Amino acid sequence: MTIDWVEVGSWSLVAAVVMMALNAAILIWDRFISGKDDDDDSHRG
Repeated sequence: MTIDWVEVGSWSLVAAVVMMALNAAILIWDRFISGKDDDDDSHRG
């Protein structure tokens, strides 16, 4: 059984990019939500 290293490398690269995008999206989403909540609290307070 031969392993196509180019295919393996491209798939691992795709997986890494997807994970980085997910991490960035979660960070931005979390900051956006928490920032909105903080603004609402400050206005209410």
